Amino acid sequence: MTFKLYVFDLDETLWCTDQDEEDIYPIEGPFHLEDQHLARSQNSKVTLRTGTRRLLNAIHKNGGISSLACRAEEGTCNQILETFGIRDRFFYPRYGLMEKG
Repeated sequence: MTFKLYVFDLDETLWCTDQDEEDIYPIEGPFHLEDQHLARSQNSKVTLRTGTRRLLNAIHKNGGISSLACRAEEGTCNQILETFGIRDRFFYPRYGLMEKG
């Protein structure tokens, strides 16, 4: 069986923050890339998990599609993804607390 669609969460899956669960929102930018795996703003630090870029590139290279399902705020997530240079790897992302059904 070959998978074609991969849906990821961001928080604690593709990246980690330096905040406790109850303090995660809002993570505030603007962010700048401090090194390959670390985006930092005045109040927040987000670390991209090792291997994330390699995984996303492999999915893309093998014809798969990556997407996101995350409860975090869309603008902040996109800003961090762009800072890491991986925003273009995700199609049809869904953000925020949407009603099911």
